[in-house]
Amino acid sequence: MSSLSNGRLKAPSVSAGITVNVAELVEAFPNYQEPDRVQRDVLELSKSCKTLVPKRGSVDLESGRTELLTLHGTFPMVFRNAQYFTPVQIYITESYPASPPVCYIIPTPGMSLRAGHQSVDETGLVSLPYLQGWSAAHNLVELVGTMSTVFGAQPPLFATPSPSSSTPTKTTKASGASGKQGTLQVVCPNYGRTGTKSLKAALEILGFGPCYHMVSIVESHLKNHPQLWVDGFQGRGLDVNKILDGYKAVVDWPAASFYKEVLQSNPDAKVIMTVRDPDAWWNSMVASIHTKNPVLGGWGIFFLEVLKSDVRLYKHMLRYMKTHTMEEDEAKADYVRHNKEVLAHVGADNGRELLEFSVEQGWGPLCKFLDVSVPDVPFPKVNSREELKIRLNRFNRHGWLLMAATVTVAGASVAAASFFGGKRAGGALAATEALVLTSRFRKALALRRTD
Repeated sequence: MSSLSNGRLKAPSVSAGITVNVAELVEAFPNYQEPDRVQRDVLELSKSCKTLVPKRGSVDLESGRTELLTLHGTFPMVFRNAQYFTPVQIYITESYPASPPVCYIIPTPGMSLRAGHQSVDETGLVSLPYLQGWSAAHNLVELVGTMSTVFGAQPPLFATPSPSSSTPTKTTKASGASGKQGTLQVVCPNYGRTGTKSLKAALEILGFGPCYHMVSIVESHLKNHPQLWVDGFQGRGLDVNKILDGYKAVVDWPAASFYKEVLQSNPDAKVIMTVRDPDAWWNSMVASIHTKNPVLGGWGIFFLEVLKSDVRLYKHMLRYMKTHTMEEDEAKADYVRHNKEVLAHVGADNGRELLEFSVEQGWGPLCKFLDVSVPDVPFPKVNSREELKIRLNRFNRHGWLLMAATVTVAGASVAAASFFGGKRAGGALAATEALVLTSRFRKALALRRTD
């Protein structure tokens, strides 16, 4: 009796056959030791993960090419709040469930295996504790769930642009470009809440990453970038190449406010304008990052401004993006004006390539414009109003907790000073703590009043 557990697998070479009835498919392989269990587990997985389809599959063993029941397709995982689908082939061993299935991640065109991955080797073979500790009590549904969790934390694949897109396609210098040339290949000079976060995720899947976005400041540059952008807003000079060094793409605010400088420093970059109806854009703004959103003006976030200088600077930077504070008619007019101004500027830029794009269009026009293959994963849709509301509420709670902890620590230090150093020392320390907090409150309140 032949079994995968009795021979070493080589990197798979699979030819998936026509999808058939599962019972008939299992009957076609008389060497399965527990056909009823195989059929039951395959059916359960097909119900819970409809993107995995049972088929006949051929796999190369050292003993030769062997046909096995194969689950072929993709399974979902969540990476950085976006859902992706990972291509996989799961081979059901003839001694299943006594021996585990064998799983391979199969890169699709435009995707490559991530070197040095802790759970996937260079051939795509999956190695997980769940498989290594396999017992007859384990099953396919739990296996796929485990892969989804593990690969959501560390994806096994990354997007690789086609050779034709690995270097910029245009060599025409923008008028007035001078100094060091930037590293950007793609620029999206549009306002936020137009699908820019989804576009960021899509560009990174396609190999145009990392991509700079407002969220990049919060995640990676909160200590220094807000002040650099504030300097630009205040007319003290802005070195966009210094800020965006190492990035292949940029979208969203605050770079959108300096799109001329960004484009001038990156004369070969292609331009993508995310398109959204002004009314829909305004409704999204009010429900998320506009000052009319009561969560954004909550006391918890105010406490973060008081206690953390980097958050205070970040909020100060936001105030220069006037659309965040404008009333509806003024904001929508500014949004339309900005889009027209960008289109006119790019149109006059001597052959600069431009795509007007809605994230609802998906991969097709984006991949065609960037000259890359369409990946075998759904187009990412992230940063919805609901997701952003959850994050803002989390910031609010964090602010309350931080303020409570600060007050508690201050009180404890004053009590300790009073106990060990006498009332005079305790009183002096209390006065110092009060002065520090009062000063921070005043700074935060002054920034809140800044227009």
